[in-house]
Amino acid sequence: MMKHLHLLTALICLPAILCCTKPEPAVSCNANLRAQQLLVENELVHAYMTEVNYPDGDYTFSSIKPYYDNPSFSSPAKFAPRPITISWDSNMELYSSYILTIKDEGNKIVQSYRHTPITHSHKIYNLIPGRQYRAVLRGVSKKTYSTDSLDCLPFVPEGQVRMIHVPSVNNVRDMGGWKSAVYKHPDGSPKTIRYGRLYRGGELNRKVTLSDEGRKVLMEELQIGADADFRNDTECADITTSALEGVDYQRISTASYSASATSSTHAKDFKWILARLREGKNVYYHCVAGADRTGTMGYLLEGILGVCENDQCKDWELTCFYSWRSRVYGEKYDFGTMIKTYFETFKGKTTAENCVAYFKKYGITDEELDEFREIMLE
Repeated sequence: MMKHLHLLTALICLPAILCCTKPEPAVSCNANLRAQQLLVENELVHAYMTEVNYPDGDYTFSSIKPYYDNPSFSSPAKFAPRPITISWDSNMELYSSYILTIKDEGNKIVQSYRHTPITHSHKIYNLIPGRQYRAVLRGVSKKTYSTDSLDCLPFVPEGQVRMIHVPSVNNVRDMGGWKSAVYKHPDGSPKTIRYGRLYRGGELNRKVTLSDEGRKVLMEELQIGADADFRNDTECADITTSALEGVDYQRISTASYSASATSSTHAKDFKWILARLREGKNVYYHCVAGADRTGTMGYLLEGILGVCENDQCKDWELTCFYSWRSRVYGEKYDFGTMIKTYFETFKGKTTAENCVAYFKKYGITDEELDEFREIMLE
């Protein structure tokens, strides 16, 4: 994955989460601040999300292969998010450096970067689709060393899937953005899974080594406060704490696919995750690749939140852009067979009902399920 900050152009990466409640100073000169494109999904993911729909109950085929096989994309780029590039007109005669900050709707700085005077653009990752942001550009004067406010640009990222750019970590995405087919607002519109609380992805240590830049994204941008690890003893016998210092950590060797229907491990994971969410902590859950055990948990959690079968399939298949996973009955990665097993085991009319029945079988109460929905739906 490409680094979002080139060594030549980046002098200092300022702390990412700062509170700023003061109004913006008056703009002293217009630097023609602009955003080149606003879609955070890459072209393959966006096309897949827009064009593919699966009928309920039919797991005899998958439509993802033409997107996955697109020859114009190299393998790493297939699961990479697309950055929003913020550009400006540089004035090297006046300024020794530029400071670009991205502020959210509450005027909080979520990202901040300092650049050399020859720089006139920066790639921004990991913003939430549909949220209002402002890019604010300031210049440090060569003569007075004062900071001039040069330009301000409001913008709204587009897309649904918030695929996360974390250097050194694979297959990371936010669970937010999926609509509930069951839970609705008083006006009848569907509730949506909240962005920024639950993240899924690949392992942070063992075969990979979490970089300082990756750690900064997870800790400062995403503000991860809990690490739910689904790997087994063979995979990480010597690992007893998270690669993220100071966060809550639990590791339970967790079942996947059809075996999960007769295993309590996902229910145990859920209880721990709910407790961390209750405390206001954002949770990162993972196995090794963020695909099989992680995908099974994603299916179950989305079921609790009332996500429809088509969208559960599409979210699970998004991992194909990182590592191939078939949804077809009886194939190696038996997502389709898992769905069939859940219908046979729990007798629900929908996949959402089967997911709820699974958790209730293993001791999760209606009150806990409702609390999870209250936290995760908006």
